[in-house]
Amino acid sequence: MSSPTPTGRPLQTPLTAIFPLKSAFASARLLRLLPTLQGGLRQALADLTQTHFFRCVLINDGSELAMIATFDGTTDGFLDGLVERAGTLLDQIMEFVCPPSPVPVAMRRSEFKRYVLARSAPAPFWYTATPQLSAPQVRIKAQSAGIDPGDSLTSPEQNTLCAILNVRSCDDAVQLRGLMQAQAPLVLRAFADVGTVHFARFLFLRNETQFAIITAFDGTFEKYSHDFVEKLGPIFDALLIHVVGGDASLIPVQQHFPAFHQIIVDSNYAPPTIWYSAYPRLSVQNKFVLQTTP
Repeated sequence: MSSPTPTGRPLQTPLTAIFPLKSAFASARLLRLLPTLQGGLRQALADLTQTHFFRCVLINDGSELAMIATFDGTTDGFLDGLVERAGTLLDQIMEFVCPPSPVPVAMRRSEFKRYVLARSAPAPFWYTATPQLSAPQVRIKAQSAGIDPGDSLTSPEQNTLCAILNVRSCDDAVQLRGLMQAQAPLVLRAFADVGTVHFARFLFLRNETQFAIITAFDGTFEKYSHDFVEKLGPIFDALLIHVVGGDASLIPVQQHFPAFHQIIVDSNYAPPTIWYSAYPRLSVQNKFVLQTTP
C-alpha cells in the first residue's frame, strides 16, 4: 500500500543537531555513558508525547555527537519539553561537548536552546510517511484498531540509516545541492512508493564538505538498499560522482549493487547508541492504514 496523498503542512518537525566533542578521551567516555542513560531518556521521551523518534550517535570517528529527532510541533516546544523532563540527563551528555554547553540546562534553558539551534543542520528537504498523524494519534489509532504499537520503553523494531559521505569539492557540493533540489519530488515519491520509510532527511554537514542521508525504516538494511536502487538508481548514479568513493566503476548502481551497498554500509553510523521510538512495533504500512481511518 502506498502513502495517501499528503494534505497541508506536516505536523512533524526534524532536528539534526551536531555537537563537536572535546577530545578522543571525551568521546570514549561518552560512548560508555550513553547506554546507561537509555532507560531514563526513553522514559522522558515517552512522557514528552510529541516525540516520534529520537537517537544519539557518535559520528566522524567519534569526534561529534549527532542528536537526531522527529517530533510534532516546533523545535522550541520540543526542546522546552526535553529540558523539563530530561534536564539532568542532558547535563551529563553536554559535559563532553566543545565549545561548552550552558549547564545546568534547566537553569539556562534559553541559552541551551540557542546553543542547540546554532548547531542544527537544516535539511534541504525531508520526508514523512504520515504527515497528518501526531505521535499520540498513531498510538491511539493503533490500539483502537487492535494493532499493538509496542512499549516505547523497549528497543524499536525499526532500523536506522545515518550515512555520511564526504563531498569531493565545493563545486561538487553546489552541484549536489542542485541535484537534490531538482529531484526532490521524485525522491519523495520513491520513499512513499517503497513503503518502508517512516522519516527521511538529506542534509549537508561540516560546511557542505559532507552529505548525509538519515532515515528510519522497516525491514533489513540490504532490502532497503535494494528497494532504493530499484526506484532511484539514476539519482544515485548522479550523486556518486560528487562524493568520495564513488566512481565510474559503480555506475549504473543497478548493475553494481554489492559495491554500491558496501559504500553505504561503510558510511553508515548504526545502530545508534540511544534509540527511541514512540511506537516501536508499528510498520509504515500500519501507519498508512491508520492515517486513512477516522
